Amino acid sequence: MSGLYLLDTSVAIEVRDRSQAILGKLEGLSGRFAISVITRVELEGGVHREASSATLRRQRLDVFLSHMPVLPFEEEDADRYGSILQSCGFSRRKILDRMIAAQALN
Repeated sequence: MSGLYLLDTSVAIEVRDRSQAILGKLEGLSGRFAISVITRVELEGGVHREASSATLRRQRLDVFLSHMPVLPFEEEDADRYGSILQSCGFSRRKILDRMIAAQALN
């Protein structure tokens, strides 16, 4: 299958950190990869999670972002998010995950 694969935040973290297990699985896919701007926001938050490793995390994220397209969250994605809420209900804890899912479905 080829096309565009939207990586969620947990997979993006593994790619950023060069997880050989995840990189091996992704190499078996044909297509392009991107992340959501929502994932970018979450990754930026992770840079500052621990002050002692912020410099290393910043460097890793900058390298990752230099090779990974970041997709904007569009109005159509917001509409799809509303459809997801209609089906699943609102959960404050799952807002960002559901926004990424809405984007992936579009």
